[in-house]
Amino acid sequence: MSGYPRIGGRRELKFATEDYWAGRIDAGTLQETAAKLRREVWTQLREAGLGSIPSNTFSFYDQVLDTSVMIDAIPGRYRHLDGLDRYSAFNFGRFPVD
Repeated sequence: MSGYPRIGGRRELKFATEDYWAGRIDAGTLQETAAKLRREVWTQLREAGLGSIPSNTFSFYDQVLDTSVMIDAIPGRYRHLDGLDRYSAFNFGRFPVD
């Protein structure tokens, strides 16, 4: 289901991700928004009559970045960061790396 809308009907994930990067919300709030949207998408697909629901189609931002993180292709300067901080820094340099 690559390409299935994953950011929400009102672009909730986009705005929550931008709020996280700007420091207006914490990682937990961003994770809650993402979990809610994943549940909604899975429910929509089930209700549409799909025989099986695809997995691993979610991304906070970029599926190429997700693959890099998944295979641990992370430059050393970002390794001291964890979770969404690492993901965000590696993607945009949003956080200090030293």
